[in-house]
Amino acid sequence: RMFEGIEALLKKDIPLREKLLQFGRLKAEVICSDRVIRSQRIVAGIVERMPEVGMRFYNVAAKRTHAALAQMLEREAAAGRVEISDIGLAASQFAELTCAGMWRARLFGSLSAPPTPEEIDRHVRSAVDMFLSAYEVRPVVTP
Repeated sequence: RMFEGIEALLKKDIPLREKLLQFGRLKAEVICSDRVIRSQRIVAGIVERMPEVGMRFYNVAAKRTHAALAQMLEREAAAGRVEISDIGLAASQFAELTCAGMWRARLFGSLSAPPTPEEIDRHVRSAVDMFLSAYEVRPVVTP
């Protein structure tokens, strides 16, 4: 349920930059939340004994969100707004960029509290800038 809002957001008819910013903020907020961090720690602790639990956890959240992000990027590519040769890889890259420096620190206890909205915004803005600098189609300027 926590990820339903993320999927709905990716279907909105808003500019790509804004869509990525909103997606990144929401994803980082959810992924770094106390509830999700606790769940991830529990799953990581039992996955060797019960691999099906890890697969189910991954399929319900990460895989589903990744698929929704990839579908949105496919639509953006079809509209000519991005040029991406490997949509799946690009979706993974963006998903990782949005939480870079925050998620692992939370997971392993280096950050005891969720990042502030300002910290999330700073990380996500940087992720969006980096992602779009690689994939966004820019208009050709003729002299």
